[in-house]
Amino acid sequence: MALKLHGTPLSHFTRKIRILLGELGVQFEMVFANELPMCVPTLVDGDREVFDSDHIARYLVGCYDASDWFGVKNDDPVPMNILAVANAVMRNEAIEEGLAWLDRTIKLDAPMTWGDITLVCMWDHVRHYKLVDGLDRYPRIAERVAQFASRPAVASTTPEASLAAATAAGWKPPS
Repeated sequence: MALKLHGTPLSHFTRKIRILLGELGVQFEMVFANELPMCVPTLVDGDREVFDSDHIARYLVGCYDASDWFGVKNDDPVPMNILAVANAVMRNEAIEEGLAWLDRTIKLDAPMTWGDITLVCMWDHVRHYKLVDGLDRYPRIAERVAQFASRPAVASTTPEASLAAATAAGWKPPS
């Protein structure tokens, strides 16, 4: 298998790529390692290394999805802003302000996009780590995330599923 994705079980940025690869049906080896390459996630494709989840997504779309089904390369400001705000929340920047903005802005009746993949990862990360009290204040985000929860690529990469898979593969958290 040529593609290897290096990351940690609870990295929501790594999860974005795991979901995208799953949705595109691209086979890859998940490497849960204590000693990681320079950035998490890192995609290794032969002798190429690609850092940063959004850069990796662009690379993967260029290789495997000429139609850009999930709008990874979309240059419309609204989806770009959704991606930027969700990424900022995932970096723990202005979490509550970002959640409020996302809750006002997202569309509930649209096909899944790269922004939605990011939204799912951000939301589950915020819930898993209990970063915000009162998530019920953001019902539109919860509803949008729920629309995709049963998709195999999403369900198999939840924080709980990721920890179980990494542990089964012999991964141990750094001490």
